[in-house]
Amino acid sequence: MNDYDRTSIHEAMEQQSISISKAGIVASLQARCSVIAASNPKTGRYDSTLSFMDNVDFTDPIISRFDILCVVKDEVNPEYDYNLATFVINSHIKSHPIFSEFWKQDFIKFEANEKELEDESKIEQENEYQEEILNLKNLRDNLKETLLEETAQEKPLQMPQELLKKYIIHAKTYHPKITQIDKDKIKNFYVELRQSSQQLGGITIAVRHIESLIRMAESFAKMSLRNEVKGEDVDRAISVLLKSFIQSQKSAISKKIADSFKKYLIDKKDNQQILHSILNELMLSTQQSHFRGDKIAIPLKTFSKRAELYKIGNISDYLQSEQFKTLYIQKGEIIQYKFQDQQQQQQL
Repeated sequence: MNDYDRTSIHEAMEQQSISISKAGIVASLQARCSVIAASNPKTGRYDSTLSFMDNVDFTDPIISRFDILCVVKDEVNPEYDYNLATFVINSHIKSHPIFSEFWKQDFIKFEANEKELEDESKIEQENEYQEEILNLKNLRDNLKETLLEETAQEKPLQMPQELLKKYIIHAKTYHPKITQIDKDKIKNFYVELRQSSQQLGGITIAVRHIESLIRMAESFAKMSLRNEVKGEDVDRAISVLLKSFIQSQKSAISKKIADSFKKYLIDKKDNQQILHSILNELMLSTQQSHFRGDKIAIPLKTFSKRAELYKIGNISDYLQSEQFKTLYIQKGEIIQYKFQDQQQQQQL
């Protein structure tokens, strides 16, 4: 990147404007939009033994202006490579609506040859062509079945383009605000991440990253069609920013950083699994201290306090999950086994 382009992108990302001086026209245009940039490594291939700064030819002021850094590596993975090759091949086939015409043309050609062979009474060659026609039909049928299977598997995971457009347009009408969030959590995370950045290297963590964290939290709230930022939005923003920081590190120390910041990387599914294990342990210990036939129950406060030891402050999502409702039931301020409630109803 030359000095002129570097100056231009500085202005666009900092002032959200672009200055133009061309053909006697001098103007400053608004550039209030998201900036998505891509860059190739210096050597043509990303070296995991080096940090992000050593792999790309960018300065700290430019890199610090981006909220997220995504490192795309070409790693050898047989399962991933097989799935990628299958996707590319199927996409190529399905993107050509005239592929069926290809088979029709071949059928016409074979039928013409077949008629010519009948006229010339060449039975042996006719049998060969008949076999080729049969093989071609089988190939076409197999291809059709394969495409239908692939389409059936992928269809539930895809959102129609028109619906996606409507969703994006509607989401833009929301303007989330930060009211009540865990401010101490953001402060502590910033202090720990900045200290780790100074000690281990990688991208420089600056005050701009606090603003990035707030913008991402507001974006997650907007994606959920809400005008208020919740704690889960902040947790997701912290997780994304932290993963971006870990990717910028050398492979030798990235795992060490991930372990030290593990409490920030736990997602919603992991939280539910941890809470389920905590509840199972509490119920089992309570059951061992009671006689057979006694009602087994634990206070909701006990469960909540035990969850706080694992840095999990919100248990309401777990209490509404199917994983909880399969075995347990909440009655006011206590939690008990579901089958106990069913037995009581049968006795009544």
